[in-house]
Amino acid sequence: VGIPPNSPISTSSPGGIYFSLSAPTSYQWIGLGIGKQMAGATIFVMYADGNGNVTISGRDGGQGHVEPELDSALMAGVTLLEGSGVNGSVMTANVHCTTCTLSSTSTSASSPWIAAWRSGTALNTNAAGTEIDQHGSDDYRQFTLDLSKASLSTDSNPFVVSSSSATASSPASASSSSASSSGSDDSSDTTES
Repeated sequence: VGIPPNSPISTSSPGGIYFSLSAPTSYQWIGLGIGKQMAGATIFVMYADGNGNVTISGRDGGQGHVEPELDSALMAGVTLLEGSGVNGSVMTANVHCTTCTLSSTSTSASSPWIAAWRSGTALNTNAAGTEIDQHGSDDYRQFTLDLSKASLSTDSNPFVVSSSSATASSPASASSSSASSSGSDDSSDTTES
């Protein structure tokens, strides 16, 4: 996760944020959400599109514990960046969102996030509103990020080396200060940056 300079992102104002999702292609989908639980969260779901790339779907967590609905207003500011796609047995989505807001309980040092995933046959679609099957009861995590450590020096894709520069602008590591779940820890196969 990275916050570009001068981003107005806050609990009440949308702004720019970069993040990257990566998982084995044995996962049907993986999701990352801004919020402490599904209800009310801003959720991003990544899945293979069947053509060597991935689809990123911005969704509203709604009332929670139901399939999150496509959020057209959110999607208006979501861009899938260079470096995204399926490479061998790994799918990656590098994302820039300019219509994101933080959870109402966020502070710069403690921003709640969620993640979920489902193993299975690839969805193989580029439809952002495609239906997804529910994750298993153990296939989710809740954690916090210290966004004060996520500042970027430029407002450009931090996940690839620029063609005009010999060095990449790498995102600061927003450290995860806690994680909780009632299930087993299968999350070692998925990463959120």
